[in-house]
Amino acid sequence: MTDRAFLMNVGDFALTEYQNYTFNSFVFFDGSYWGAGPDGIYKLTGTTNDGVNVAWSFRTGMLDGKKQGLKRLEEILLSMRFNGPVKLRVWVDDDLWYDYSLANYREDVLHVVRAKLGRGLRSKYFRVEVSGVDNTVAEVSSIDVPMIPLKRRIG
Repeated sequence: MTDRAFLMNVGDFALTEYQNYTFNSFVFFDGSYWGAGPDGIYKLTGTTNDGVNVAWSFRTGMLDGKKQGLKRLEEILLSMRFNGPVKLRVWVDDDLWYDYSLANYREDVLHVVRAKLGRGLRSKYFRVEVSGVDNTVAEVSSIDVPMIPLKRRIG
């Protein structure tokens, strides 16, 4: 069984799951992240864990933009800083997704990265996953998934 920890953003009740961590609590304090577990308190720094690159990703639930019917998704906007390649995966169904690469990375400043989704995707729901490639380090401040409602209500 995998050790898991869950965090909830009390502002919007978003839930985050951390896997393979033995920590039972996390905190952002004085500019640093800290994790506490049965064997002590640790400052979470660096990009490796005992010499192994830390793989990271996050995924939204199925989003509908609070609108019924079909929508078109032409782009995703991420406010972030990162130092290497990042993969973006967009689901239009539980079994159908499309992969994109984020370019124009800068680790020195938080900026908006626009992921253009080709001619746009059509669906009632979308799920978005962002993950680091190789040993990319990233800080993601926000994600915007601007859905355009279509006049046709069924798909």
